[in-house]
Amino acid sequence: MKYIILSILLISSTGCKTSLVKKYHGENLCKIISELNENDQKHRGNELIVDPFFSILDSIRDSEGISNNMYGGFSKEKQLAYGRKARAIANKLPQINEQLIDSLMTLQENLDNKNTEILIDIIKKIGYPKMDSLPCKESPDLIFLHSQPQYFEEIKLLITKEYKKGSLNDFKYGMWLRHLGGRKENNLKKVIEEDEIIFNEIKK
Repeated sequence: MKYIILSILLISSTGCKTSLVKKYHGENLCKIISELNENDQKHRGNELIVDPFFSILDSIRDSEGISNNMYGGFSKEKQLAYGRKARAIANKLPQINEQLIDSLMTLQENLDNKNTEILIDIIKKIGYPKMDSLPCKESPDLIFLHSQPQYFEEIKLLITKEYKKGSLNDFKYGMWLRHLGGRKENNLKKVIEEDEIIFNEIKK
């Protein structure tokens, strides 16, 4: 009887591992990562919560044929004059609705929590996805940057283990440690601006 029970448990365990391999394997894993990234930006890129000042300033400069280099060479007073012009136009547009921002942030936080839990599960089961050995066009590198404090301890243990295994490079490990160490911004507009640096670095 003991041997029968042991055999059943062994078969069951093997079946679970096979099912995990299928769930987090190749193109299926790429699809999951793509969905994580899509949800990560679901409400962060909402134009209703982004101050239009910079896009208006860019439009004014484009209409006058002013390149970045040319603008950078302007005096501080001249740059401020363009800034005042752009701000005056922006102020005439409908104002950003703070209640809408709060609602969108709540929705985004729920998505961030779900994303975090899925990525944690992936790492526990197969380790951190090695993009050079997968057919994926995207990586999940941004997900932990938006994780909530209740996950910090678990994430830190996981990424430290992965770093020691060589699955993470210095930049990624340091980037997440910075976030886990207290980098937290509740203003969604500022989060977007701050993350631009990270986006650009990861895309290189």
